[in-house]
Order: sequence, then C-alpha cells, then structure tokens
Amino acid sequence: MKKLCISVVALLMGIAAANAQESWDCGRPPSGTTPTNAVTATLSGSSPNYTLTISGTGAMIDYAGITAPWYSSYRTQITSVSIFGVTTIGNTAFYGCTGLTSITIPNSVTSIGSDAFHNCSGLTGTLTIPSSVTSIGNQAFNRCGGLTDINVDAGNTTYSSVGGVLFNQAKDTLVQYPAGKLGAYTIPNTVTSIGDYAFYQCTGLTSVTIPNSVTSIGNSALQSCSSLTSVTIPNSVTTIGASAFYGTAWYNNQADGVVYVGNWLYNYKGTMPTGTAIDVQAGTVGIAYGAFSNNRTELISITIPNSVSVIGPSAFSGCSGLMSITIPNSVTSIGSNAFLNCSGLTSIT
Repeated sequence: MKKLCISVVALLMGIAAANAQESWDCGRPPSGTTPTNAVTATLSGSSPNYTLTISGTGAMIDYAGITAPWYSSYRTQITSVSIFGVTTIGNTAFYGCTGLTSITIPNSVTSIGSDAFHNCSGLTGTLTIPSSVTSIGNQAFNRCGGLTDINVDAGNTTYSSVGGVLFNQAKDTLVQYPAGKLGAYTIPNTVTSIGDYAFYQCTGLTSVTIPNSVTSIGNSALQSCSSLTSVTIPNSVTTIGASAFYGTAWYNNQADGVVYVGNWLYNYKGTMPTGTAIDVQAGTVGIAYGAFSNNRTELISITIPNSVSVIGPSAFSGCSGLMSITIPNSVTSIGSNAFLNCSGLTSIT
C-alpha cells in the first residue's frame, strides 16, 4: 500500500510539472527604478507545447547580455507566442525558441529588438511587419530557416518589402533577407547601403547582384552564406565592413594570401609568413575593415598605390612588425583604429 501511495504521488507530481504555469515581470522600468509589472509574460499549456503570452503596456525588457526567464527551461517547447498591448519586443526576447512555429506582431509594437527572434528555426511561411513598427534591430530574424518571405503592411513609412526582402526606406538600406529564401537575388538600384548582418547565414543564397547605387556594405553583410560562389563589388562602394564575406563559398575557395574583391583589398587569408612585404595591386580603391589586423610581427612593410582612397577601420590594427608606411595623396579616409597597437611603427608619411 505504501509503495502504491508513493507511485500515485510521483505520478501526480509529474502531471503537475507537465502542466506548469509560470508568470514573469518583463516590463522595462525607467532607469534606476524597480519593475512596475506593466508587462507580464505568462506561460500556459503543457510540455512539449507551451504558449507564452506577453501582455500589458509599455516596453519589454531588453535581454541583451542576459537571458529571458523562459530561455533555459522552455525555449525549445514554446510553440506559440501571443503579444498584446506592448510597444516593444526586447532584444533577444525569443532567441533560440526553436519550437516557435508562427508569430503575429500586433499594431501596438513600434520596435523589434536585436536578435529578438534569432534562431527561431521553426518559424515558417510569411512574416508580416505591421505599419506601426519604426525600428528593427540587427539580426532580429536571422537563422529563421523556414521563413520564406517578409511582408510590410501598407502605411508603414519606415520599412518596405521588395520580393520578400526588408528595406529601411528612410535610409535606403537593405535590412533583412529571409534565411529560407533561396537562389539568386538582385538588390534594387534604390538601395544605397547594405545593413549589418543583412544576409547573415543565408545558406541558400547562391548569388547576389549589387547595383552601382550601393556605397556601403555593413559588418557581416554576407557572412556565412555558404552557397554564395561569386561576389561582384561595384566601383561605387566606399565602405566594406568587418567579416562581410567570411564563410562564403567564394571566400573559402580563395587561395591563401591577399584576397581582393572587386577593386578592394578585402583581407589576408591564411597564415602570413614572417617578414612579409606586400605591394597592393594597382587600381585598388580601398583596404577593408580589419584587412591585416593581428598579423602582428609578420607584416613588415606595405606599398599602397595612388589609386587607394580608403583605409578602413582596424585595417592594420595589431601589426606590431610594421615599421613605416607611406600613405599616398589619394587617400581621403582613414578609419578608426587603423593603426592601433602598431607598436613598431615609427614613421607615417
């Protein structure tokens, strides 16, 4: 009888755990004050299909640098998220919720934080951005492999969608390319900037055509697009961000040594031999962000031709073996920290 009672208690405890309901305060209070419970997250349902309801007024907490309270125990079992009344979806709010299959963003939301739905790989079909949204953070929907299209409601004056790709109209910037969208893509010639992480980890992207209207390619804009086999950069580009092409098939197929993309010196691939001297090829217009960073003692000299107009941020950062450098009159822009920690550099002409 005692053994039976223990078994029944254990069974009841298991059922209770499986149907657990939890609630968390996730409102973002003014600086220096305590939470006001203006926004609440409530978990309902049972394992492995939970519903998370976010309701209230005001902004959610930004969870960048910390994890949301449902992250550790429930992120893979949350299959549905319902949002009511809140004005912002916080940074990394639903990061890694791989069981989430769909999301409806209400008209109350004006801001979607960075990484808010990053790696929600279960999301499928079309995502609709309501007309109320005026801010979308970096990588908000990255690694959402089942997401095939992004639509924007009519009346949104900040964002638009062309062919399922999200653009910031005010800045003429490409913001987000759905990870599940496959094949070739031509960027419209109204775009002047490709934003940070815009194509990040779009593994099905095979080619992208960048028009002459584009002047800036952001950090990681095409990083880890493993199927991308060719890259063409127009002469109009004046900025290439860090890791813009790292992890693409195009980059992986490049030989070790100095790698060029279009008229830009992109970086040095592989291990640089001790005592390396580099002559930058004629016609090069720019040296990209971090091109030679941390080739500490190996790079001892570099010759820059008169065609170069841009030396990007951190281009030679940490090159302690570089003793002198001559910058031609053609250079009009030198990025921040371009020569940071070049401890051996005694002469810049």
